[in-house]
Amino acid sequence: MMKTLCIMILCATLVVGCVTAPVDPHQKTIASLDDSIYALSAAIDVVVDTLPPDSRDDQIISVVTAKDPSLTAPFAGYTLKAEIQDGTGVILLCDKDAHVAYIEDVTCTPRIDTLRPTGSPCLFFLDVKKVCTEIQRNK
Repeated sequence: MMKTLCIMILCATLVVGCVTAPVDPHQKTIASLDDSIYALSAAIDVVVDTLPPDSRDDQIISVVTAKDPSLTAPFAGYTLKAEIQDGTGVILLCDKDAHVAYIEDVTCTPRIDTLRPTGSPCLFFLDVKKVCTEIQRNK
């Protein structure tokens, strides 16, 4: 009887724990924009060598949207930041007020590099040189 009661309490605890596990409220947003970030990242990667190394934000994004304005359409209502670090483009997607970051991506990689947890500030954090070196090492 005691064994059955303990098993029931354990099962109830596990079920309640799974049901109430916190879910990132931005997960749906992040998932819906992954492909669009990837396309923008690839376009920036193509032109980054033609830009001055201190180019930022609209200076970078305007070059790629001049060729394909649809690249930024999915990000209406968000803030897109971009910069060049060590000759590599980096993109940061933030909320419309540029307070909270959702996605940060380095253009040297074939995938999204980091999905930021809720509450992350809208600042670049990735070590671009380290990320690109790891990609080269794993080829």
